[in-house]
Amino acid sequence: MKHQLHNKNYLFILALVIFMSISFVNAKVGEDLATNLERFGDYEIEEVEELSYSYKNTNFSYELRNDLVYVLKGDSILDEESTVFMARLINTIMAYGDEFEESMVSYFAEDILEFIGSDGTTELIGEYKFKFFVSNVLVENDSEADSEAESEKKTFLPKVFFNITFAEIPTNYFQHPAFSEGPHDAPYVIREFTDLQCPACRAFAARGMPIVKELIKRGDVRYEFHHYPLQSIHPLAIIAAEALECTMAINGRESFWSYHDTLFSQQSNWQNVEDPIPTFVIYARQNGLKTDGLEACLRQHQYQSTVTTAYQYALYLEVDSTPTIYINNYIMRPTLEENNRGAELGVHWFTFEDVFTKRFEFSDRMSLY
Repeated sequence: MKHQLHNKNYLFILALVIFMSISFVNAKVGEDLATNLERFGDYEIEEVEELSYSYKNTNFSYELRNDLVYVLKGDSILDEESTVFMARLINTIMAYGDEFEESMVSYFAEDILEFIGSDGTTELIGEYKFKFFVSNVLVENDSEADSEAESEKKTFLPKVFFNITFAEIPTNYFQHPAFSEGPHDAPYVIREFTDLQCPACRAFAARGMPIVKELIKRGDVRYEFHHYPLQSIHPLAIIAAEALECTMAINGRESFWSYHDTLFSQQSNWQNVEDPIPTFVIYARQNGLKTDGLEACLRQHQYQSTVTTAYQYALYLEVDSTPTIYINNYIMRPTLEENNRGAELGVHWFTFEDVFTKRFEFSDRMSLY
């Protein structure tokens, strides 16, 4: 579930959501530069210096990591021709397909004007982080004129400064999780940011967590559970998270999975109860857990600050939906092929073990942390 978006960013999201909701289309991450440059097709870009290029009013450059493209950045004065080129430029690194590119042409021609004068914008698009800033610049009018006065006319055009990279978070930016399982020094860490009242999180718990639990058994994988209760749309998410914290405080870490699974499997029953605390106590008792002090812990909100602090930290990390899954330092989104395979089999993309192992391999190639 998406949390509430800032009004300023709404048009940008609207321009892309149709394509991103269908799937994360043909994304090619961590490619070599030559493969990336092939996507320019007939555009005759000029190499200014190593890793730096230009085309008309657009200047751009790449940063590599382990000889693979990691960052695209630059600037462009958005006249009609540059608007079309910018759409192609962004699609060279994101590779989302023709429909996405067409949407970006429209976006750079029209919606970009909404951001002129703002302090800059950052958006997550699939596995990418897209940062940009827009200003108005005065440019020469190249059109022919009948008089000297008309030839001196100038025009204001938007100029966009942009930076596109993978949505990577340094390891030391992640807060201590509410729960973890697996070796402390595991080379692969699955981090889940979740909301106990979120239907999509319930689906992941039912269909994706069995895969995660099997991966933990390998011995080189750790799972981390992070609270991210979206109270604006899920009013009981915080108290449910408190119930999980209180239950573990009374019964120990070994109570996590049984209580976690029950909260999700019974979500439709407790989410509409005016006072869910007695229900949460019943769930603990039904799981054979100790309940002495559990209701008092919830009534006194002994772990509310723990939960709300976790929420604020997830906002700081720019987590934008639940569930959000990170593999080591990189956000995990499905590819078109993964979505299609799931649709054909009538299951979700996160039920495939190879989805996780492919992200492990990508992290090995790209991460510095």
